[in-house]
Amino acid sequence: MYLHLSMSISLILNLEKSDLGLKVRVIRCYRQPSSYKSDPDGTLELIVHNEIEDRIHATIDFGVFKSKKMDIIEGGLYKINTFMVAHDMTKNKSTTNRFKLRLTNETSITAFQDPDFPSSMHRFRDLFEISNDINVDNFQLLSTYSIH
Repeated sequence: MYLHLSMSISLILNLEKSDLGLKVRVIRCYRQPSSYKSDPDGTLELIVHNEIEDRIHATIDFGVFKSKKMDIIEGGLYKINTFMVAHDMTKNKSTTNRFKLRLTNETSITAFQDPDFPSSMHRFRDLFEISNDINVDNFQLLSTYSIH
């Protein structure tokens, strides 16, 4: 484990050499455009949960994501090794967690199968569905479903 001091304290976990790793299910995956002209790609934002359904926000630069040629699918199970944990200083948080995962060039993300991993999650409606009243009832915009 390495301790890196900057504006906030970030903890870099290097778990690649051991069999440990963060096993997560991707709940939501979306691309966030950058507000800087020097970074036209932006980031890929992930909302993930672990075996006990604790949620955390993860982010990876879209350029890094493209260079790794990874496929990340909502509802998919992934094992993440070598990542940074930092305080989530954003004003509008996507989870209640105080921390955020920062995935880097050294991060390895591998898909795995586990039928015992919790499979209950929210299915968020797409903007297209909401704006065109497709599959939307009057009482809720979210539904819970299980992945089999």
